Amino acid sequence: MDSVALLLQYALAFYDLESIAENKDCASVRAMLETIKNKAKKYWQVAIKLNMRQDFNPAIKKINLAIKLWPTQAKFYFLRGVLYRHINKFTLSIDDLILALQKSTPEEKETFASDAEKQLLLTFNDFSVECFTNGYFDDAIQLLNKAISVEKMQKGLYLNRA
Repeated sequence: MDSVALLLQYALAFYDLESIAENKDCASVRAMLETIKNKAKKYWQVAIKLNMRQDFNPAIKKINLAIKLWPTQAKFYFLRGVLYRHINKFTLSIDDLILALQKSTPEEKETFASDAEKQLLLTFNDFSVECFTNGYFDDAIQLLNKAISVEKMQKGLYLNRA
């Protein structure tokens, strides 16, 4: 079984458990779900510590485990998006930051939507610099134009575009 199919099975199992826990009075399912969420939180905390030490690849492995266990948690995708940006995997970073915004609850959107947008802008900026360095000038300008269309007050984006 390939890793994508396995991830899908983990996610479906999580959603099934969550649905059972919400719709039935089943303490054992709720306890199992809590155990899974606690393990995912521990992986997330380890990933944060590894990120702070700039051990990005091990941090990505830990956050991937957290996502595998708790696929609905927006902050996990946010962290993975930041980690991908640090190792110059810009497309993956953008995908995860957008997923974080999509999966966030209304309360989370109030607190971290601006952080996610800032990270997206940084990712577009870093990606454009990478494109420029490798001679992909049109792509670099396109990425900067996207970033500028979102945040018109960032002077650095205009400087990089020039």
